[in-house]
Amino acid sequence: MVIPIYISEGSPAKIRGKLVTVYQFMIAFGFTVANAAAAWFAHYDPENIGWRLMFSFAALPAVVQVATLAAVFSQKLNFKDSVIF
Repeated sequence: MVIPIYISEGSPAKIRGKLVTVYQFMIAFGFTVANAAAAWFAHYDPENIGWRLMFSFAALPAVVQVATLAAVFSQKLNFKDSVIF
């Protein structure tokens, strides 16, 4: 619930609803793609490498999140040079 509020607070009123809708659609699309990939990995070679592929692809977002801990992000920094409508 935090991300749609962040999107609606930081976006222009003209496209606010569209941006929140796109966010929700991308979440559902991501779940669908992840399940399709897991199903393909499960049938690829279930005994030897299938579960390892599923685990490694699921670990990629976690690695990216840990890598971005060193980055400094804030709303003030993001909107410093932009024009808010």
